[in-house]
Amino acid sequence: MSSPPPFNALAITPDRLPTVDAVSSWSHEERPQTRLGVLLRRAQTPGAALLHDDALMAFAQRCNAAGHCVVLSCTATDIESKEVSARSLSRVGLRGIQIKGDPPDAIFHAVSRALGDDFVVGRSCHGPAPAAADAPWSYTTVAPVFRIPQEKPEKPSEGIGVDTLRRWCEAVPQVFALGGIVAANIAPCLEAGAFGVAGIRLFFGDAAHVMDNMNALGRAIERHTALPLL
Repeated sequence: MSSPPPFNALAITPDRLPTVDAVSSWSHEERPQTRLGVLLRRAQTPGAALLHDDALMAFAQRCNAAGHCVVLSCTATDIESKEVSARSLSRVGLRGIQIKGDPPDAIFHAVSRALGDDFVVGRSCHGPAPAAADAPWSYTTVAPVFRIPQEKPEKPSEGIGVDTLRRWCEAVPQVFALGGIVAANIAPCLEAGAFGVAGIRLFFGDAAHVMDNMNALGRAIERHTALPLL
């Protein structure tokens, strides 16, 4: 069985890392209930290529030094081809992976056999909730929960809504709500049963704005969850 996630919020890296030191923004205030994970991801970039991205790996080291659990976005093919392996993850201090593309439960078993028991194995999912989960995924990100602003307003990305998120949480353990997450809608996600929230804009950008988001996140988590320390 894979390890459970030692975090209850997940910061997803933008395609271009900001010049502002995001890690300092995350750690500015005492938020004992918030344990932040970091997903290394760039759109349309294979997981194996991310491992050779010097800037991204330097950022990962900064996150590790601050005590954040860092995981890699990749596909099952990355694992099957052995381009992403337990050795390559450990070499750069990564604690796990997140499989993109709505992977079926069968993928979990193949990936966990390849990596062993020491890594977090999450997945990215979209759309309606399944009847139940048959594989012990460490966590599942579900997106988009809320409407996401787009560069082309005539083509908005509609969210699945809190009711569908609740059905995901009833069927699958350790769900992270993703998509359109802002400070004001963190609490409804947790009230719907989400294990935590994930996002890009929530954790990256103007330092003052990020710190405000982190404080709102900490307050919401303290009110609605009690994740034990691992």
